[in-house]
Amino acid sequence: MDATSGRMADGASASERANGSEPSTNGRRMLDAPEPVSYLTQSNALMRKNLTYQKRNWGTNLCLILTPLVFSILLFVIQKLVDTAFDQDDFKCGCLCTRYCLDDDPGVCFTLEEYGVDGQWPQFISYQGREIRMVPTNDDIDCKERNNDVCGIDYSTPQQAAFCEVANPVLYPALFQVPNASMRATVDGVQCDPDDIQGGMENCTAGLLFTGENETLATKLATGLTNSMQVIHNLVSFNLSNGGGEDLATPSFMEAQAIPGIFRNETEAVMGTPQVPERGLLLDSAYGGTTPIYYLLEDCMDLEESIRNNLTAESTRFLGQPLLCVDAPALWENSRADINSLLYAGYGQGAIDGGPAPQGSGQWTGAWDFLESTADGKVFEVNIMYNRTVDREDGEDGEERSPPKFLRLFGMLNAASSSYLRNFNNQTMLLLGVRDMPKPETDLNVDIGAILGPIFYSWLMQLLLPVMVNLLVYEKQCRIRVMMRMQGLGSSAYWTINFAYFASLYMLYLFMVYIFAYALQLTIITNNSFSASFVFLLVYGLFQVVFAFFLSTLFQSAKTATITIVVYLLCGGLLGEFLLKPYIESETIPEGAIIALMQIPAFALYRGFYELSQYAFAANYTGSGGMTLGEAPFINFGFIFIIFLYQGLLFMILALYLERVYDTGLGSNEHPLFFLRRFKKRTVSPTEVGQEDDQQLKVPVEAPDVLEERNRAETVTDFVSNVLVTRGARKTYPAVDGAPPKTACENLSLAVSNHECFGFLGPNGAGKTTSINLMTGLTPPTKGTVFVAGMDIRTELDNIYSIIGVCPQHDLLWGNLTAREHLLFYGRLKNLKGKALREACRKGLQDVNLLRNGVGDRVVSSYSGGMKRRLSVAISLIGSPRVVFLDEPSTGLDPASRRQLWKVIKAAQKNAGIVLTTHSMEEAEELCGRIGIFVDGELRVVGNPKELTSRFGGYLVVSLMTVPEMANTLLNLIKQRYSFARCTYSIAGFQKWELPTEHVTIVDVFYLVEELRAEGIELLDWAVANMTLEEVFIKICHAQGVQAKSIAHV
Repeated sequence: MDATSGRMADGASASERANGSEPSTNGRRMLDAPEPVSYLTQSNALMRKNLTYQKRNWGTNLCLILTPLVFSILLFVIQKLVDTAFDQDDFKCGCLCTRYCLDDDPGVCFTLEEYGVDGQWPQFISYQGREIRMVPTNDDIDCKERNNDVCGIDYSTPQQAAFCEVANPVLYPALFQVPNASMRATVDGVQCDPDDIQGGMENCTAGLLFTGENETLATKLATGLTNSMQVIHNLVSFNLSNGGGEDLATPSFMEAQAIPGIFRNETEAVMGTPQVPERGLLLDSAYGGTTPIYYLLEDCMDLEESIRNNLTAESTRFLGQPLLCVDAPALWENSRADINSLLYAGYGQGAIDGGPAPQGSGQWTGAWDFLESTADGKVFEVNIMYNRTVDREDGEDGEERSPPKFLRLFGMLNAASSSYLRNFNNQTMLLLGVRDMPKPETDLNVDIGAILGPIFYSWLMQLLLPVMVNLLVYEKQCRIRVMMRMQGLGSSAYWTINFAYFASLYMLYLFMVYIFAYALQLTIITNNSFSASFVFLLVYGLFQVVFAFFLSTLFQSAKTATITIVVYLLCGGLLGEFLLKPYIESETIPEGAIIALMQIPAFALYRGFYELSQYAFAANYTGSGGMTLGEAPFINFGFIFIIFLYQGLLFMILALYLERVYDTGLGSNEHPLFFLRRFKKRTVSPTEVGQEDDQQLKVPVEAPDVLEERNRAETVTDFVSNVLVTRGARKTYPAVDGAPPKTACENLSLAVSNHECFGFLGPNGAGKTTSINLMTGLTPPTKGTVFVAGMDIRTELDNIYSIIGVCPQHDLLWGNLTAREHLLFYGRLKNLKGKALREACRKGLQDVNLLRNGVGDRVVSSYSGGMKRRLSVAISLIGSPRVVFLDEPSTGLDPASRRQLWKVIKAAQKNAGIVLTTHSMEEAEELCGRIGIFVDGELRVVGNPKELTSRFGGYLVVSLMTVPEMANTLLNLIKQRYSFARCTYSIAGFQKWELPTEHVTIVDVFYLVEELRAEGIELLDWAVANMTLEEVFIKICHAQGVQAKSIAHV
């Protein structure tokens, strides 16, 4: 069945069908209901058009699809640069140095070949009175050459030790973190002199602070912290050269590392160091250099000087570092607040509240609060206050260091617990030491893909969002979407095909993301299972398409939309990295607050990639697998899926709702509560529409022809012969910026018959285009309605669009499609198929002279303005529509093309009713059987062009040309001859006169010319003619303007 044939099965009226009443003619003749263009047909047409359009944009699409390559290569390059930067000896397990040079005199070097013993360096080399310790931890020497075949922890610095294989880590004594000598607080007014070393004792007190509820008990416990009396007793019989029963005459580097532990276990001494701890205990930073190691006594003078000197000498010989005694008296403070004040003032903060620094300001080794410990030995409570500023040392760039993996707290805890046990049980609990875990050899692997992956991939996967929104808003901005809708494309097909197209584009994009990620081994993708990451990205991709639909309803400008969304995705990634990520890693921010932030889609996407990066990072360092589909990590990951799923449903509903009620430029704005319409029971028939509105309108006195047309439109029942009927159509735009409401079309009632061409004439701004928009449904009427083939524009717009053709005032075309492709697309929307479609396209191109020389197969962007205009007319006529609306169709055409176009319109008139607006009076006379003239939004005159010329043009127009000197004489003679004559134009010697035909004939004009010549008037030229339609039009407009002013004054 031909979709435009007009056959109908039941003959029900449009209003009856719309309101659900039983079919009934009620004396009215109706056009058969057109066969609706199926959803599949509309979808097929749009999909073919989209594929053709994107094929023409292959270059842009290729760049878009290759965008993942750019991002992947960027991450890959950054990874390689980082790997290169860290490919240094400091980030590898140390190897045997074969050539050392002095740090302060690089020209002085020592080779293993010259000084080595059995392929190893001696502990010391004497040079110009200096004892140079030949160990990798000595900062006074630099290694210039290495034997990369001999590597291990024996040849490593503490930093390098983290990368070595360590099967049996060294047991190190638990040390106190003693402040640097120059930073220590003064005790009893004794000034610190770190250079004053006498008898193996540093002349700088390292004070200990304590408090508690029971001062006596606290003092007793604090005095036992250093266990000085027992330590002194043990030191008297201790021999470091035979410590632990082993001969240490020539200890190796690692054997020397064990000496402090032997000293601690045999003497029970409390030991300390000023060295800041490193990242682990594979090599304690306190050992291996030249910095002294301390043993703390309440008063070093209690230990014989000879013992101290001997211990210092032996430790320097075997360990390479001196063991020095440091006074560590325990000092009572009245409260914990007093201790806090001293500690705060000492560690670089200055005095509390800006006041003077407390006495003894400086750094303290530690502080103990024994709280409510009891003297009966049943309750032991202690709080330890320690120096944590060692993990806040500024680096070279001024940034704070990140915290180390451990702090020196174990010794402080053991000292307090041992003191308690000795006082009440006469026992001790000696902490033998601390050691790191055994580990295999490792390499430094800074995984940039896992570190930067969340922000990079959150940007990468959102790059399609501005592209999708731009395409949707561009079609709306350029009113192409309107054009497609007026030619019969339904919203359901439009959204479905765009969803399928965008989803396919995203899947191709995602495929490229995976190809490049696996090719370049980007761990955030490769270290997690393919199924886990794919499901996550698939769910997000489908959500992103729906999100793009929603965003497209909020914008009218494609440029504004693109810029806004690009800013959104950039800010989303940056805020995710610098706001959301710290929140996620914080232990104080509740998960509910983080989930609230994730309601912003960009944050939810970032969180997903953050989780993937964490599992990828762990997999990279532990050798385990990353996130796997179906296992616990992925299941815990599920809340992100829930966010995408419910937001996707929400945004789809909002997009469909806003398209119907928000001014999206589609001309179909509905009431915000339109979904309640189904509960409305009262029905209105076509004969009733407009009657109620007319009672509310104060219509000025109308001309008889306009009144007759109104009565005809409001009483017509034959919708077969009258294919277009408007009844009381009115459009009033609301007030803006304080201006009053503007009525662009007032109470328009007319009927256009089948096979008739009705022309709208009027000055600019008269309301012609608004009237066309009302009739096509582009602008909903404020009151009244329009019937097309008996169907109400308010309720059956989709069915109406399948039987009308529209040529809008401006050409709404795709620059990258050819004329033939335009006609193929719109022909399919008119239900044309196969041979009939191809023939309709050929004939349409031929009719508008776009078939020759392959013009129809060139892209429209290469067309001139006139060619585009002809194509717009061809589109409006494709599929033999019942009603055709042509808004200034011949604008920009040359005379030959214009006349050819007129022939096409006349041919189309045989099968359709045509509504035409034009500024060409010649075009109106040539094409229109009837003409309506608009002034100030109202229809003022209706009639046939000849009848209007006869009715309003009862004058002969006489044009006379004389010499300027005789112009006044000519004027006086004509007024004397015809007192009723009216001069309408006079300049120099040229004059134009209107002579009523009821008084003057053409013969009288000839006599007038002879009389003038007889009077001596020198006539250079003269002419006589009936009044033209253009003159009638101007006259009517002027007359209506005067009338309107008169009414306003009254």
